[in-house]
Amino acid sequence: MLQSLCGSMMELKCSELTFDQSGDAVPFRNPLYMDTPLLKNLADYHDIDVPTSRQVTQRLAGSSEKRAGIAKVVDAGVQAGRETETTEVYATEVRPIRLVNDVIDFMLAEAELIDLTVDAEAQLLQRSVVQVEGELVPSPATEIGSLLSRFFPLLTAKYAAGESNPQLSQQDIALILTPQASAEIQVYDLQLEISDRNFAILLDPSHLIEGRELDDLEGERTVFGLVERLIPEGSSYPLARYLLPGMNRSLRRRAEVSGAWDELVKGFGEMMGQQLDMGALSVDGPAAIIQPVAIY
Repeated sequence: MLQSLCGSMMELKCSELTFDQSGDAVPFRNPLYMDTPLLKNLADYHDIDVPTSRQVTQRLAGSSEKRAGIAKVVDAGVQAGRETETTEVYATEVRPIRLVNDVIDFMLAEAELIDLTVDAEAQLLQRSVVQVEGELVPSPATEIGSLLSRFFPLLTAKYAAGESNPQLSQQDIALILTPQASAEIQVYDLQLEISDRNFAILLDPSHLIEGRELDDLEGERTVFGLVERLIPEGSSYPLARYLLPGMNRSLRRRAEVSGAWDELVKGFGEMMGQQLDMGALSVDGPAAIIQPVAIY
């Protein structure tokens, strides 16, 4: 009934559903976040025919005339004609909504996508392409990482200035605790009601669709992406490498082993009136860390 109301075209759209050639309903996805380069690479790897940006050259043929007239009444018959050719070059742009829908629909049809919205306990492999639905919320790891990323440059500057036992001033503390918009990786938790798995989503704010903000991602969302890392049950994996990419690797590891970060983060928590600990800066298994391609 619904299909007949929408018409008899090859592909029909009604509300937020479309119909493919078999008549099966396909959901229409309107992404809030999309990593277009990664999506194109997926399409290319799986040999999916999708619209791409390209240059189009168009040649126009015409004529050029020279005429002479007398008093606009008598035409002197002076006319020289020749063919001319004009070349125009223009670009056709990628249509992002069609791109993401085409790729997901193809991969679902060809069983090249693990759909956790159907089976939340399906087996995952490293670099598996997955689709998973749940409640998307900011992780405390992002806030702690943001605090640490502002603290260490201040500490380094004080040591460079010759302070052997540097102390933070009130101005330093205010700078550390002031929230700042970040272009760095943001960690979000995807919470599923019917699975014991934890899902950490690594977001790059530069891939938000124009006009959208990180706050728009919160709520019931579907994430289409790649499994970056699997964490087995009983293990945990630190997220510092993602949240503090500019920090020296050996220094980061020494801080983790020595427990120096624990005291530091607890101190930040006391200043902010919150309970913070380094446990929030890791993911406990069973878990998967997901690099999102699209969120809708």
